[in-house]
Amino acid sequence: KGKIEDITVKVRAKKETILKFHLRESYDLWDFSSTKDIIHREIKVRQGENMIKIRINREFKEAIYWFFFEENGGISCISQ
Repeated sequence: KGKIEDITVKVRAKKETILKFHLRESYDLWDFSSTKDIIHREIKVRQGENMIKIRINREFKEAIYWFFFEENGGISCISQ
C-alpha cells in the first residue's frame, strides 16, 4: 500500500499534440488485458522536448499496475 503523487516522463513531440495516459490494474506481471482505467489523463504537449508530469495523487493497495500512452505518431518517449 502506498501513495503515488505523480509520474514524470521526458518526451519529444514533432508538433503540439495531446498525449493520452492510462493507468490500469493487472492480476499478473505479464497481463495487459485490462480495459478498465483507474486513471485517465490527457496532457497537452508542446513541440520539442518536454518533461511532462502526470498527476496521480492517489493511494494504491498492494497490487500490480501498468500504464501506457495511446499511440501518437508525433510523440516519442525519451525516458521515464
